[in-house]
Amino acid sequence: MLLSNGEINKKKILELALKGNEIAKPEDIVKDPYVFEFLGLPENKPMMESDLEEALVRQIEKFLLELGKGFMFVGTQQRVTFGNTHYDVDMVFYNKILKSLY
Repeated sequence: MLLSNGEINKKKILELALKGNEIAKPEDIVKDPYVFEFLGLPENKPMMESDLEEALVRQIEKFLLELGKGFMFVGTQQRVTFGNTHYDVDMVFYNKILKSLY
């Protein structure tokens, strides 16, 4: 984006970067429609909320199994302190077998 349209485009990019996320309408926050292709659910079939929940949980379970045995998801943006320095970790996992965070 920065290479095209020369200085005019660079100014537009800088303006966007300084503004951050601008919320002008509901669609800026909530997507509609949602696309759940990765779940493998039929598109044109009415779905119960419990079916969607089950499919999402299955995907999370598959991911955790990829990490290895004993892993569980703790959360995102978790504050971790080493010495007197604080860090915000994007995703935190805990291994119950090793009793350690990842």
